[in-house]
Amino acid sequence: MIAAYHGNRSDSGLARQFQYQRTESRIGGSIRQYPTRFVANSPIFRVDRVRTPVMILQNGGGDAVPWYRGIELFLRLEQCFDHFLKGPRAPGRMEKGLPYLERERAALSTLSGRQ
Repeated sequence: MIAAYHGNRSDSGLARQFQYQRTESRIGGSIRQYPTRFVANSPIFRVDRVRTPVMILQNGGGDAVPWYRGIELFLRLEQCFDHFLKGPRAPGRMEKGLPYLERERAALSTLSGRQ
């Protein structure tokens, strides 16, 4: 919800802010008014609670969730599973966080196989 808030739905072109504030998501206000509601309703902040196998299915045909959110979820799950199940040291972003401006660079290096 946080990442998509300022986006729009590709099929209708409608702004997602309206969806999150007034319709199906029922947050009741903007991300500036209720930031904790957006965090509480964003599944990416609950990845550490996943205890069962996960199948991520995505394509460009749907509009409810942008396809690239599936890639984001996969990359975070992969790093968490590697750390907690295989034993390697946690990536720096898991221990110290990652500044916003460095997130894209980190995601691109992960996609290209460099870490």
